Amino acid sequence: MMSDRAKSDIAARNLVVVSYYDRRPLSELIALLDQLAEVDAGAPFDLCVVVNATEEGRRIELPDRHKNVERLYRENHGYNVGAWQHGWQSRPEYDFYLFLQDECVIRRPGWLKAFLRAARRPEIGLVGESLDPFPSWDRFGSFFPEVYQDCLRVAAGCGIPMGTIADHLQTLVIGARRDVLERMGGFVLGESKEEAVAGEVLASVLARARGYSVRQVAWLPFEYIAHPQWSSIRTLSRRWYWSVSRAMHLYLPPGLNDMIPRRRGATTRP
Repeated sequence: MMSDRAKSDIAARNLVVVSYYDRRPLSELIALLDQLAEVDAGAPFDLCVVVNATEEGRRIELPDRHKNVERLYRENHGYNVGAWQHGWQSRPEYDFYLFLQDECVIRRPGWLKAFLRAARRPEIGLVGESLDPFPSWDRFGSFFPEVYQDCLRVAAGCGIPMGTIADHLQTLVIGARRDVLERMGGFVLGESKEEAVAGEVLASVLARARGYSVRQVAWLPFEYIAHPQWSSIRTLSRRWYWSVSRAMHLYLPPGLNDMIPRRRGATTRP
């Protein structure tokens, strides 16, 4: 017999939003659309591709098998996150949104169900495939001083309190319920590349400022949906010390974690 929670997942109206920049080749987008159609998601969903268009009136041509995929076009600003923001705001009637970049690769069945399950509890805000863990902003700033300064500047301009936690989800694959997005006002957008990178970090900061926590969907990163640019993180995560480092980060007091020396790779990706 199906549990009430499983029934709730199936009954929910879910939208997968894929961002695409029209100067990129279509091959990766089409490959992802094929996977979304062929690999069992574990829950029903609608699909929308948001195109960051460089020319007004320019349209992308998809194969006949994807002719019914909804496409939204917008001016090219705000990068992938800007496309995601446009997607959920244009289609606000769904209960849950899964945001993907077009380079993403589906790794295993049940990919959408895993995100729905991870985001089920009301205190959970954003869920993603890869959580970048830092015991403090000082530690973050020691590795990424320019990004840290950009974060401070953008956060001040948007009125976002930085808080004490520097953990943040990589904005490659992000899931969120509609109530979370509405309470947050969506993502933190930036026009320049520097502001966009800061906005990606600050999405998790904003979620915490609104009273939510953020979490990685599975113990290992990129368990259900991968991104080729970050395949090395998946390889690193299979080593025993990665899990030890992650467990220490999650369960030891922040002050103690800040004193534990780690290699850069083990710090930025546990």
